[in-house]
Amino acid sequence: MKKVFPIAALVFAAAIISFAFKMNPQDEPAGKQIFIDSKCTTCHSVQSAGIVKGKKDLSEIGNTLTAEQLTNYLTKKEKINDKLHMVAFKGDEKQLAQLTEWLASLKSEQKQ
Repeated sequence: MKKVFPIAALVFAAAIISFAFKMNPQDEPAGKQIFIDSKCTTCHSVQSAGIVKGKKDLSEIGNTLTAEQLTNYLTKKEKINDKLHMVAFKGDEKQLAQLTEWLASLKSEQKQ
């Protein structure tokens, strides 16, 4: 029993450290975290980025829309398919820029 405890403690510590490195937010694009924090996942997914909660997948949105078009759409200044976005973006300008740049970077392999 005395030998099992130190080994179990080492395994547990290694697992915690490994998990902490995997969860490092610096590895992810800022726009992705803003997408999640802004609750865009209520309606949208980005399967190519591992976000699979919402129904409408935006994995290739960058093939059809630029960051500027997305900015105008998310701030309700421009319509897409004759519709305004359901909710105006509530973050600041820097967050909006990071979000739309990330979304515009989402393209299919052959169209990049």
